[in-house]
Amino acid sequence: MSIHDRIQIRVEQDGLSAWLSIAAGLPLSADALRECLADARVVARIDDEAVAVAVAALANEAAGAEECCIARGRPALDATADTLELQEAIGPLPGALQEDESFDYREQRLIVPVKEGDELGRIVPGTPGTPGFTVFGAELAALPATPLEFVHGDGIARDDQGCLRAARSGARTLKKDGSLDVVALHIHPDGVDLASGNLATEGSLRIARDVAEGMSVRAGVDLEIRGTVDAARVESGGSIEIRGGVIGAGVGRVRARGDLK
Repeated sequence: MSIHDRIQIRVEQDGLSAWLSIAAGLPLSADALRECLADARVVARIDDEAVAVAVAALANEAAGAEECCIARGRPALDATADTLELQEAIGPLPGALQEDESFDYREQRLIVPVKEGDELGRIVPGTPGTPGFTVFGAELAALPATPLEFVHGDGIARDDQGCLRAARSGARTLKKDGSLDVVALHIHPDGVDLASGNLATEGSLRIARDVAEGMSVRAGVDLEIRGTVDAARVESGGSIEIRGGVIGAGVGRVRARGDLK
């Protein structure tokens, strides 16, 4: 009877584990087990405790109780990419929960008002990959991470620790080219309504069309509205120019610290 008739080594297809089963037969020594492992080319991460149990089982003629793992490799850990974590998500959002626990669908944060020096977020470093190995001792290469593609304008400064800060006061906005920026003048090419949500910036703001009833617009510097303001709240830290006129009603108001035209 061959030692291989009694000692059977089964290696998983991925090479990450080897399993031992013992059939009934004549007693065998630890040398026989080592010979079978060598024949199966199992040389790495052999479990000493499992070997001791197997040697004790081979000392008698009975079959082993059950198949056991005699060696276990280590899978490769692929590298993870850097990630962008923003203080506020890129809008528009579906709305915002208010202090009274109501949900305001007008607060969509299409643009985010920021002051110079405000922290906008950070680049969180990924982790390097760790190679693995099979029970045959072969190395398993870790896959590299896909580089983070984060494009931003000169309104955002990034330091050596990956912290992102506003380089000027204005509105944090996502440009048409996909880059994130802080702009001193934000140009909104449409009206302000439930589709856009309320707009606020610490810089200047230009709105191409009307401001609908119940909406809110705030600019830290100058504000230009090329349409009509219809019972909306309009505020500016500088001048306000409204080309289409104002319809006053309800809670609507227009307030400027500078000139009002």
